Amino acid sequence: MKTFISIALSAIFILADLLAGNLALFPTFTVYCAVVLLIAYGWKYGLAAAIAGGVIIDLIYGHLLAFYGVIFALAAAAAGAIILRGNRQTASIFTGGAFAGLTVSAATALFCRISGGSVPGPDVPSYIVFATGSGGIILILMVILFDFFAVRANLPRCIKNSYNESVSGKNAAIRNRMKNSSRRRR
Repeated sequence: MKTFISIALSAIFILADLLAGNLALFPTFTVYCAVVLLIAYGWKYGLAAAIAGGVIIDLIYGHLLAFYGVIFALAAAAAGAIILRGNRQTASIFTGGAFAGLTVSAATALFCRISGGSVPGPDVPSYIVFATGSGGIILILMVILFDFFAVRANLPRCIKNSYNESVSGKNAAIRNRMKNSSRRRR
């Protein structure tokens, strides 16, 4: 089930990246999809989605080097490390998304300048700032949407539900105390 969901989400967001490319925007949706899969299912699903998505986009755009495959994998790994280190809380998800947006947009602008291609938009620095800010918001919205469907399908969630974990931890402590007190009475 995890593999099917990973492939389906990757395909949807690769198509979204291709549509964004037709509108002269840098492709970043595949990276955010890879980060969501990385948080929910682990490193191998996230990095596989990032590399495969990047290579497919490179093939469709006709790049000779697998530029996006490498950049997407690095951005997803760095954003995933930020989010997992931040204990999967909302602030770390925003920071990871912003970092992924910054990494992909800056690397793509640099690649376009080096290869002699045209950079989308008239002002590259303002676009990089826009991609950085919107990256955090887009990733949070994707995580919320993924968690909405994950709860209904009994799949692992991205955002840690700290309230339920703390309540279950307190309940376990209370049960242990009750077991120990009943043993003392005997």
